[in-house]
Amino acid sequence: MESLSTALIGGSFDPFHNGHLHIARQILGFPGFGHVIFLPNEKHNFKKDRVSLAFSERYRLIQKAIEPFKNMEVWDLDSGEGNTGYTADLLKKIHAFYPKICYHFVIGADNLSALKKWYDFEWLKQNVSFLILPRPDYEIDTSYLRGIRYQVLPIQVSDISSTQIKHRLQSRQSIHGLVPELIEEEVIRLYSS
Repeated sequence: MESLSTALIGGSFDPFHNGHLHIARQILGFPGFGHVIFLPNEKHNFKKDRVSLAFSERYRLIQKAIEPFKNMEVWDLDSGEGNTGYTADLLKKIHAFYPKICYHFVIGADNLSALKKWYDFEWLKQNVSFLILPRPDYEIDTSYLRGIRYQVLPIQVSDISSTQIKHRLQSRQSIHGLVPELIEEEVIRLYSS
């Protein structure tokens, strides 16, 4: 029997929300996928100073939120000394630590046009299989996909965003239903202070 693939979902997860869980559950509903690993980044090269919470807090919130799901994990490989925040460096680390894992790195269709500008794109092209998720208002332009290994998963993406949650909290509106109930109180406390 063929072993199931693992989907790697990276990001700042600032905060982690039901949209992230929705994507993971949708991926796991497709044949061939048996595992989802969330990879929060300590340093985000595109967001620089816009991340609100420390890595340790974001990591802990994800860990708590996914506790009920046996086929989801969170790894802290993108933290600590020497971490660059580059996807290529993170995936090289995973490649070295877990050479037998068949993994696919998840990317939204809205990020495709910038993919060739990612750090060490040549290595990514040779060594990574991408799992592309459709996004509203973003056509999947195959010219961006030449030379890379990829699969498009036709899933329904949630419209929940971390920015939306932060705005709601700033204006003292409810975020019920936007974040997992297990972490709702903590998200309110941490992002309201």
